[in-house]
Amino acid sequence: MAEYTSENVLRSFERLHTSTGVEAAKQDQWLRRWATSPHMWPIALDLIKRSGNRTVQFYCIQAIQTRIFSPSWDALSTEAQTAVLKDLLAFVTMFSRRMQEAPDSNIRRNLKLILKSSCECVTRVALLSIPKKWPNVVGDLFSQFGQIRDGVDTRLALLLLLKSLATPLDTYTTLPIEQRQAAEAYLKRSPDVFHILDEYLKLDFLVESALNCLSAWIAYPSALEQLVETKIIQRTSSLEALKSENFCSAACEFLSNVLQMNEIGSAPRVTELIAKQILALQPFIQELVKLGQFDMTEAYCGLLVSLAEEQPDQFVEFQDQSLQLVETLLLFGSHPSPEILSKTFDGFESISKHLESTVIGSSSTVRLFQQVFLKLLGFIRIHCQLERTTDSDTEDFRQGDAGTGLDIIWDHLGGKLFCESLLHTLQEQITNQHPPSHMEATIHCLNLMKASFAPEHDQYIASLFKLLEHLPLAAVSGSVFDLIGGCSAWLQRNPNPYIIGCIQFIMRGLSADSVSISMSASKSLLHLSRDCRVPLASIYEKLRSACDRIVQIQAWRSESREIMLESLSYIVGVLPPSVAGEQFNSLMSTVLQRIHRLVTREAKSAEVAQLLDEQLLVYYKMLKAASVPLPGQKVAPCMETLLRQPTQVHPFHGTFKATFGMLGAIVTDFGSSAKVYERVCALIRCWLAAFGDRRVFPPRGNVAPFFVNKLGELLTLVAQWYIAHPMHPTCGLSVLTIAANRFGSYEPVQPVMKTILDRVVEVTLELLRTQPRTLPKHCTDLYSLTTQMVLNIPAAILPHPTFEHLYKFAVSALMMQESPQAIKAMLQFFQSLTLPAQSQEWQEVLNGMLVQKYGYSITETLVSCIAGSLQMSSIPLLAQVLFSLAILHGNGLRVWLRAVLEKTPITLDQHTKADFYQKIFMMSERIVERVRKPGQSTFTELVAARAYVTPFLRLVQAFAQHARRVA
Repeated sequence: MAEYTSENVLRSFERLHTSTGVEAAKQDQWLRRWATSPHMWPIALDLIKRSGNRTVQFYCIQAIQTRIFSPSWDALSTEAQTAVLKDLLAFVTMFSRRMQEAPDSNIRRNLKLILKSSCECVTRVALLSIPKKWPNVVGDLFSQFGQIRDGVDTRLALLLLLKSLATPLDTYTTLPIEQRQAAEAYLKRSPDVFHILDEYLKLDFLVESALNCLSAWIAYPSALEQLVETKIIQRTSSLEALKSENFCSAACEFLSNVLQMNEIGSAPRVTELIAKQILALQPFIQELVKLGQFDMTEAYCGLLVSLAEEQPDQFVEFQDQSLQLVETLLLFGSHPSPEILSKTFDGFESISKHLESTVIGSSSTVRLFQQVFLKLLGFIRIHCQLERTTDSDTEDFRQGDAGTGLDIIWDHLGGKLFCESLLHTLQEQITNQHPPSHMEATIHCLNLMKASFAPEHDQYIASLFKLLEHLPLAAVSGSVFDLIGGCSAWLQRNPNPYIIGCIQFIMRGLSADSVSISMSASKSLLHLSRDCRVPLASIYEKLRSACDRIVQIQAWRSESREIMLESLSYIVGVLPPSVAGEQFNSLMSTVLQRIHRLVTREAKSAEVAQLLDEQLLVYYKMLKAASVPLPGQKVAPCMETLLRQPTQVHPFHGTFKATFGMLGAIVTDFGSSAKVYERVCALIRCWLAAFGDRRVFPPRGNVAPFFVNKLGELLTLVAQWYIAHPMHPTCGLSVLTIAANRFGSYEPVQPVMKTILDRVVEVTLELLRTQPRTLPKHCTDLYSLTTQMVLNIPAAILPHPTFEHLYKFAVSALMMQESPQAIKAMLQFFQSLTLPAQSQEWQEVLNGMLVQKYGYSITETLVSCIAGSLQMSSIPLLAQVLFSLAILHGNGLRVWLRAVLEKTPITLDQHTKADFYQKIFMMSERIVERVRKPGQSTFTELVAARAYVTPFLRLVQAFAQHARRVA
């Protein structure tokens, strides 16, 4: 390794920047070792002096800066430390000169970085030397750098040095505590700094740097006194300084920092002066906002917001001035910048919070209080006129900050003044034909507060609905419909004469070209049809028109589709039973006619398949909305109404019959379309759910023969479609699973399901054997189907060659699967063999299969899984299978488990295996003893044994973890 010399360091730098990979890493490590060695000091100082490479100079000055607060500095002699400081001071002058002479702004920028690091080095040495070794740091630095010498202006360097000295000392974590305290005590007694900076504020090219330096020094306790004495605040807050494009930002930031000083409360004249100067700027600010100017506007806004946050009394206690300040703050709300808007709102929020804690005494204070909040309300309303913006930040403001602000205003003003103000504004806007966006903004503010409406606000809601009748179509927006929907509870209490007007208004929205408006109208209709059932029943003719309008809407790709269809379901649900069925069939007929036209077209193009997919989706959504209850409901409202019809025919009888005749053609002509296949399967699932609903079946017994007789053909069609296109989504398997679960007990279905199962299993297992890991959904749905067959149609699978194929594949594939869902499905398949059968006959068949072969095999498979790498999330289900075996075949499991453990291929000592065996069977004996009580059914036994499941699971998991650790 080369020795540490200036030449070698330079050479290493060159290699570092011209090489890559291993060589570059090697040079980097060598330079790092040099930077932490005692040789660093002389070499770094030497290279800074004579190297023209700014990268080398910056690296060297950084190395020095890093080592000053370290034992490496302490190891230097006093003379060496003095020499280092002397060189550092010389570097400040040297880089100041080079900055003056640099022809390029990029070069000056780089040199300033080196200068700042040099100043930081001087500061660190000073902090270690105050006060014993260097008793007059500020005076000495001013003497050396506070004036032009030999043509070199080092005053900027002095400002950098002073700002660095004012850095909070707790940021220097490696500075010894005693020395930190001594330095802090010295810096607190440095009034000279403020006099120096006051002088520099008179020099245009140093104002910004001087103000930045001042912002650092005002953290010290005596700073406010010095600021007042030197009249720095007066100079900084002068209109000349604040209107200067060059110094405005720095001046406002400095004054904002002054307002945040702890002792500012003891100097009310300072805050009054700042407030008056801001008011004097009001015309200038107004002009800047109109022009959309950003930098200066943001600076003024920041200063005014600081005044509101730190000195909110200025906005409350001085009547005329307070309102003027609020009006000035309002000006910023018209600026298009989201950043300025957000700052403005912060200021208003501070005023609001202060007003909340203010004790209201005189009537003038009350009036001021109200005026301020009305202006706040106006501010938010005006800004909400910026709707339809594409700027996400502004949109976030509208939905987030606006809502928060309105909450505050509502709490302070009260609902009465709040509503009166906005309704008066809306009336004026409608009368004087203001732009639609203005009306939308007013309604948006009311909409955001609809959750606060209470019975005492009924008169205002009534006035609002009267005004909505006169709202021009161009002003109809999502907020209007959201507001109507949000007032559905009020409309339930006060239906006349408003409910008819609302329905007519919603009809306008449904016919709008805007997808967002039609969706909002649909939501509004959904709220009304769900919450105002009794009032709506009296106007069902208009509701029927709404139904027809919804079905005719062609924008089925829009997000509003599901909301529309759910609304439609509720609408049918509020119609009188005598017309509900007719209306439902009429709506369904409209969609079925579209489907029929597409199916019978001669051309069967991809475009036609896409259109068919869309209409099938509409059809499915309508069926689902009509038949599937929402959380908390037993029966969907539409279905509940349809079931009250005098006819004994199932409500879906007609739609099923009409659709069934088209399915063959759909399969033949569009079988290759995976989307069409998914839609048809979704429809069939909906039928299965509706016809298989036990709450519907009893009073509609004559439906069963019709549907069940067609069910065999229907399921055969689904199976053939799946077999022809096995790589389609597996929704066909899901349909067969639901059919086995809900209709497996019907004799006409059983032979069909047996025939279907054989072929479906053959095709699916062939796929899974070639791609066992890449088709987890096929595996999951196949074994879900098989489990339902075992539980509901055992004659179709037990005992049978198809079962043997399924069982063997599950045993071999269980450990290969990575999908938790597939693992769960296979374990549930195993468990189905250990659960009570639907009859004694089949229970004996299952018992014989378990005793003769499958009991030992299942036990062996499960223990292998426990001892292997089966996902831990599947362990509880696996334990449930063993639990079921313990319940059903306790003695058999004892024998099987002993045999399996003796040959378990894990490097476990015999004691561990024996211990596990004893514990697991002590637990299973307790389970068996607990549940084997006279007179209890098997189901009751299982329920009674539930208390033992948790420790059983823990035991199995513990064995699995131990086995893995040992293996």
